[in-house]
Amino acid sequence: MLLQLQSNSSFIGNNRLFKQNAIYSLFIIHYSFTFMVHILAVGRNPDIMAVIDRLLNAPENRSGTAVTTAAAAIAAFGETRFDLVLLCAGISEQEGAALTAQLQQLQPGVPVIRHYGGGSGLLDNEIHAALASQNNKKL
Repeated sequence: MLLQLQSNSSFIGNNRLFKQNAIYSLFIIHYSFTFMVHILAVGRNPDIMAVIDRLLNAPENRSGTAVTTAAAAIAAFGETRFDLVLLCAGISEQEGAALTAQLQQLQPGVPVIRHYGGGSGLLDNEIHAALASQNNKKL
């Protein structure tokens, strides 16, 4: 990863831009290699949730669990301590608020965010932003 960062530095060229990208890249490296991140994703469409499950579990530093019901989400919370919860397609605002309240009772402080799709890049960015916010880190 550091070699990739060094090769990008000559491509970027602008010293200020390089410093900003280096800080962001080092932030990602910190989350990528320092600890395992456990993520719960809750949505309605089984096919979409299968894709999200695959994307969540692709990096070796992430453990993802994808479920399609609120009951399954609550059961998963009884088995695993999660670092982040993603509310995905098919979860209404009202159901999301109720589920968030239940999950917060089981594990106070766990961040719960909406995931609206958009591919693996957006998913990764949402995860990194939520974890940074949770840990009060500034880029």
